[in-house]
Amino acid sequence: MRWLRFFRKGHTALCLNSSYFGFYAHAGFLRGLQELELKVDHVAGASAGAIVAGLFAGGMQPSEIAEQFLNPRLSRVFLEWRAAYRMPALMLNRKGVTGAFDGRKVQALLQEFIGDRRIEECKDPTLTISVANLTRGRTESATSGLIRKYIMASCAMPGLFQAQEIDGDLYWDGGIADPIPFEHWLENDRIKKIIVHQVVPLDSTQPDYSKFSFLSGLERSHEIISDELIRLRLEMARRRGVKVFWVRTETPKLGPHRMKRGHINFELGRKAALENRKLLS
Repeated sequence: MRWLRFFRKGHTALCLNSSYFGFYAHAGFLRGLQELELKVDHVAGASAGAIVAGLFAGGMQPSEIAEQFLNPRLSRVFLEWRAAYRMPALMLNRKGVTGAFDGRKVQALLQEFIGDRRIEECKDPTLTISVANLTRGRTESATSGLIRKYIMASCAMPGLFQAQEIDGDLYWDGGIADPIPFEHWLENDRIKKIIVHQVVPLDSTQPDYSKFSFLSGLERSHEIISDELIRLRLEMARRRGVKVFWVRTETPKLGPHRMKRGHINFELGRKAALENRKLLS
């Protein structure tokens, strides 16, 4: 009756949040879970979390993910001559221009890693990717389609990447409206434990909340919205009796030209898992 014990034990689901260049820490956290021999049955992610969730469900190991993203060739996805022409159009608010980069180089890189693997083909773990559907005006949890396309859509940060077209609809960053996608699991009776890994990039200096620029004000506003969404979802989980274990990893802030320090963030994510052994086991 091994199958009966399997269902009685309950499934473990892992949610990886939207975080600017947070994929190193997410990969490290997954590596830590492996060292703890904690099996993940379902994985979901938004933006950077979608990268790690998608590649892991698509067959890559956490250490392999980190290794590939420490490769200097990753920075080449931000070398696109058309970006110089799109930037003025962005500033002038021209229709049809929603980002500097089109994302094709990112998709080509992802295709090297996992080919044309599809979301619905992922069974152990299952995969869900958070995206914002601009055409239909809603957030969506993608459970079918090409993994590489939905990863790119979930990572299409407004202004940085063009909105991504999939089956006639335009998509933007999953972190816009669903940065920590775990609500879809609350109705699944087999899932007894949800682990949320939240990567929080920190500047070397403390932010001055008495003074804001336009962009920093927008960033702060999005943090407020995200925190409220998290509060509401945790309350939903509590009412349904689903255990949500929250692990927060603070990391140095990375970017397109600061990826050499990714190994530091990988190790911080790994340590976060190992230090929470009792909580997660």
